[in-house]
Amino acid sequence: MRERQMTQLGTARQLATELGGKEGNRAGAPIRRIFAVDPAVSRTPLARLLQQRDVGAGSPGGSVRLRLYVSLIWACVSEPYDTVRPSRVWASLLNLDDPGRAGVRRIRSALHELEERDFIRLERAGNSSRVTILSEEGNGDAYQPPWAALQEGKPAERNEYFRVPNEVWTNGFIGDLDGPGMAMLLILLAESRGERRKVWFSGSRASESYSVSSATRSRGIENLRSLGLVTVQQVAVNASTSRNRTRNIYQVVLLPESKGR
Repeated sequence: MRERQMTQLGTARQLATELGGKEGNRAGAPIRRIFAVDPAVSRTPLARLLQQRDVGAGSPGGSVRLRLYVSLIWACVSEPYDTVRPSRVWASLLNLDDPGRAGVRRIRSALHELEERDFIRLERAGNSSRVTILSEEGNGDAYQPPWAALQEGKPAERNEYFRVPNEVWTNGFIGDLDGPGMAMLLILLAESRGERRKVWFSGSRASESYSVSSATRSRGIENLRSLGLVTVQQVAVNASTSRNRTRNIYQVVLLPESKGR
C-alpha cells in the first residue's frame, strides 16, 4: 500500500510540474459551478457522473468516473484541451489497485463511459487514447474555459466557476477520496466561491440544488473529515426556544481565508 501511495504522489507531482507553467493551472482545476450546483435541472452533471446506469449513486464506478473527469480538466489546460497519456498514469494518479492491469481496465471503462455520456471525446493515438474534454454540462459541446466564456460576454450564471486546489492531487487526496467524498468536496467548493467561507445547507436545498441523496452527503462529509479536508461545526438554531436544534456549518480547509466579501 505504501509503495502504491508513493507512486501515486510521484505521478501527481510529475503532472503538476509539467502543467505548472501553463496558463490556467497555477491555482488548480477550474470547474463551472453549475456542474455541482444547479436548481434548474433535475440532476446535475456531477450527480449524473456519480450514478451508475442501473445501480445506485456512490458506486466504485461512479467514483472513478468523477475523479477521472475532474483530473482531466486539471490536466487539459490549453487548447485543444486534450491529453495523450497511458491509462496506467491515470490509474496511478487515482491510486487504483493493481494500476498496471486491473487499474488500467477500470480507467478504460471509465473513459468509454465518459465518452458515452458526452463529457469527453476519444481518439486513437498510437498505443494510447487522445482524450479531449468537453463541456462540464455533459451535452457534447466543445470545452471552453469559464473565464474565456466570461470574457466573451457569455451568461455569467452559466460560467461562474470555482477551482479545485492543486493540493488535491499533489498531496494525494485524489486517491483517498471516494465518490461521495469527491462529490461533496466539489459541492462545498462551489458553495464557498473559492474561499474558506463557512457554508451550510438545508436538506431541502441540498436535494433541489445538488441532486445527491442524504446518504451520499453524509458519507461524503465523513470521507472529507477523515482526510482533514473539511471542518464541521454544530451551531444552535433558535436557541431561545425549548427545542434544541442545531445546524452543521462546513468549511473546506484547503482554501484561502475569506476576504470578507
